[in-house]
Amino acid sequence: MWFRLLPKLCILALLTAGPVCAKPFAVDGDTLHAKHARIRLANVCAPERGEPGYAEAKAKLTAIINAASSIYFDCSRQDRYGRLVCRMYVDSRLVTQSDISKVGGRGTSFCARAR
Repeated sequence: MWFRLLPKLCILALLTAGPVCAKPFAVDGDTLHAKHARIRLANVCAPERGEPGYAEAKAKLTAIINAASSIYFDCSRQDRYGRLVCRMYVDSRLVTQSDISKVGGRGTSFCARAR
């Protein structure tokens, strides 16, 4: 499924009856919120709150979102927390692990299980 975020970042969430227009914000380095939609970036594992590198990963994801002229999500499923698991394309370029942070700390084992 492709979800295109329009110029002011509007998305159509799977779990809502209609479009949800809101600028997404980074919760951490691999999770976004946009009103009713919670999005987990596929194949990106960033430090969780309280882990070294958390602030830097969140700041990088925020900067990527703020600099984007277009954002697309390719969503494949929901995770066990109800988040949409999606690949994120910013200006037609896939956002990858190296764009956000190095994997480390507790996230390493979690990410190995999540894939």
